[in-house]
Amino acid sequence: MSWFSKEKKDKDPDARNKSITATVILNDETGLHVRPASLFAKKAMGFDSSVHIEMNGRRVSAKSIMEILTLGAASGTELTIIAEGEDAEKAIETLTGFVERGFKDAEG
Repeated sequence: MSWFSKEKKDKDPDARNKSITATVILNDETGLHVRPASLFAKKAMGFDSSVHIEMNGRRVSAKSIMEILTLGAASGTELTIIAEGEDAEKAIETLTGFVERGFKDAEG
């Protein structure tokens, strides 16, 4: 009998260190004001990964409405979304799509 467990690990041990980035253009005509910042932060909070937004070299937590608002992002601004963790890929896919759709959820 062995003292060591031989359980199969389903999760990738390096997944929590996985960092993915994507760049999007803010196409909401009024920019990243209170309502879209709130919607974005709420959606980002749904992921276990840490999620950040970077603009002009400044990085803020995408899970904080107040931090997002400090960016003062206007329409046409380039934003980089960075996610790090086990669900980083899904976070990037969801959040970039959300920005590209003008902060509207996908239909259907």
